[in-house]
Amino acid sequence: MLANEVTYKANTNIVCEGDSADYFYIIKSGRVEIKQGFNQSRLAILFEGDVFGQMAILNDSNRTA
Repeated sequence: MLANEVTYKANTNIVCEGDSADYFYIIKSGRVEIKQGFNQSRLAILFEGDVFGQMAILNDSNRTA
């Protein structure tokens, strides 16, 4: 299968900074807050149609946020 649909509850960490990258995500509905660092500074809020997690896959690196 090329894609899986997964539903997350509110306030769930989907990925964490430093995690290995096996997937990227497309937001079908709802919103995702991107946070980084010890103090969890908000970098962005993503909505339906936005994607995230692709940079670690493209760069063959760990998650940066």
